[in-house]
Amino acid sequence: GFQNGMAADWLGVGLSMAASNSAEDCRRVYIVSGGRNPLRDYVEVVLEEASSLGSRPVILRARLKAMSKAISVAEVAKRCAAEKGIMVSSKVEMLGMREEGPNRRDAPEIEIRLEFTEQPRSSS
Repeated sequence: GFQNGMAADWLGVGLSMAASNSAEDCRRVYIVSGGRNPLRDYVEVVLEEASSLGSRPVILRARLKAMSKAISVAEVAKRCAAEKGIMVSSKVEMLGMREEGPNRRDAPEIEIRLEFTEQPRSSS
């Protein structure tokens, strides 16, 4: 679940090596709504990975109210990374949008995959 009580643990660790569909090494960040994890903390986690040697893709995941926060984190991180000469490509996947039944309102989830490549330095 994405309960606010666990938000600090998720952000503190900043990643979970939970098995994804592929065996690929990614850093997973779970975005939660609420005031204890400001946007800039999530952006820092993304930029930390983008700046590291041999950076891995980052997957931002959020549900319900936190979905717009995840989009904001991705956009701010992309702009900050660009200032550091790092290009970021993103792929957005919406999950649970076609759910039926009593749990349909809890099902929507967004997954944003960010991949980093260093821009070649231009000689002027």
